[in-house]
Formats: sequence, C-alpha cells, structure tokens
Amino acid sequence: MTSLPKKIIVDFGAGCTSPNGVVRKGKILLSYTGSNFLFPGTSIVTTFEGYEVNGLKIQGTRTITNGGIDLLNSKVTLNVKIENGLITWPDNQTVTYSSTQVRQVSLGSSGYEVSVTGTASGKSREGFDYTATVLEPLIINEDCARTGVYIPSLGVLGFSFQNISVSVNYGFGTCDKVVEITYPGGAKEVTLD
Repeated sequence: MTSLPKKIIVDFGAGCTSPNGVVRKGKILLSYTGSNFLFPGTSIVTTFEGYEVNGLKIQGTRTITNGGIDLLNSKVTLNVKIENGLITWPDNQTVTYSSTQVRQVSLGSSGYEVSVTGTASGKSREGFDYTATVLEPLIINEDCARTGVYIPSLGVLGFSFQNISVSVNYGFGTCDKVVEITYPGGAKEVTLD
C-alpha cells in the first residue's frame, strides 16, 4: 500500500526550453492526498524548488481541493488557494500574490465550461498594495480555448491599486480577446495579446 501523501516531482534541471521558447528550470513539487482526485476533500499541493520561468523565480504554495461533485448536473467544484506567492525578477524586484478562488467546472455535450469567482491581493514591484475581486463570475469555455482564446469570454474583474478602482469586463460570451477597461473618468476597449 502506498502511503499518503503521494508525491510527484517535475524536474526541469538546469534548464529546459519548450517548443515556443519558454525556458524553465528547477523543480515543481506536487503532493496529493486521497486515492482519486474525484473524491471530495482530496487535495493537491504544489510548491517549487529553485523554479524559474524565463529568468523569473517563482515561489509559493498552491492548494487545489475537490470541493464536491454534482453528478446530476455534471459539475465539479474546485477550491484553489495560493499562499505566499512571490515572483522575483533578475534585478531582485518582487511581486507578491495570494488568492482564494472557487472554480466550478461543468461538463456538457459541447465540452467544458469553467466559472471562476474569488479574490486576490499582493504587493506590486513598486511596493504598492493591490487587490482583485471577481465582480461577476469569469467564464472560460472549451469552444473558445479551441480557437486559441484562453481568457474569459464573460464576466467582470475589479482591481484596486493605489486607491484607484478599475474594472475589466470580458464581454458577453463572444470568443475574442477584447475587454473593456473602466477607470475613473472613462472606459476603453483593449485587445489582449
């Protein structure tokens, strides 16, 4: 019998370049409980050891917990928590990040749909506090991902930075990269890269 928690190590060694040119090095450590992630209460904890992406050092802990399964409606609830997130640039500037999210994954005949709610907070490279709150659930679906659009197609995200509130409206369900940013005194449509 295998003891719990179980562990997986993804080791990029001294450096590994992906086909699209992303350089990763170090280790991603995954530890999980339960014999099957489909059981409510099962969790996967991700930490890092000397992990870098294109020279940016990544630290912190991410815990994903199965919050329950609704078999009748083909839905799974995932609770995602990031603690002590830290990104360090080569010049030693840092960004901190912590978040608590609920991701509800629905499976249907036309593929999956993910609804994301929650909050995040941290400190910018300049040392300013920021917060983000999902004001209307962010919706990501398989149809959009198949066309290369990996951002939400619906929902509103609110940001607060240096006592300035801004919101990002991801649209009305269309698979595009156009968002509307609303800020004090105006609004502007922006196409994301």
